[in-house]
Amino acid sequence: MPSRIFQSSLIFLLLLLFPQFDALADEKDKDLTESNGVAIEMGYGNSFAGIGLGGEGMINLYQDLNLSMLASYGYLGEVSGYALGGRILYGSHHRGFLEYTYGLIGYEKGDVIENSQEEDVKKEVYGSSASLGYQYIYKNGLLGLCSLGISVGEGKYEDSIDISTFNIGIGYKFNFKSLQ
Repeated sequence: MPSRIFQSSLIFLLLLLFPQFDALADEKDKDLTESNGVAIEMGYGNSFAGIGLGGEGMINLYQDLNLSMLASYGYLGEVSGYALGGRILYGSHHRGFLEYTYGLIGYEKGDVIENSQEEDVKKEVYGSSASLGYQYIYKNGLLGLCSLGISVGEGKYEDSIDISTFNIGIGYKFNFKSLQ
């Protein structure tokens, strides 16, 4: 499974970097940060459910105030899972944000006895994460982000799991002219 995510990430990165040199002359002067759109992102952290790929819908609320909803699917250790959440962002190119997600925050190992045999089981742990972060969007749509925060979840074998959260990612924002 990790090799597929790695291969997908490499393909995504190549697709992201090479065609973005604006083949059409009239597209060069447009600033993709100033309108509504969707972003495709890849990265590591709770926002990406481990190492994962995701999408983010961005809506400009008022001047430099933006709202986004995100969904991602990723792989963490020996389990895979999802993350769903939202961000409130402030800024044009340099953006500070507050983020909340619910998703895969880790996994537990435990022993289960079935049919008189003891087996090691790995169980996903889902929980809530809150973080503060920074996002930069270049005018052609290329973006990067990082954030720090805390995650809280309840496991099957432990009562509560509290861990620090670190997210880092890159992506590309596409605009929707009809949403402007």
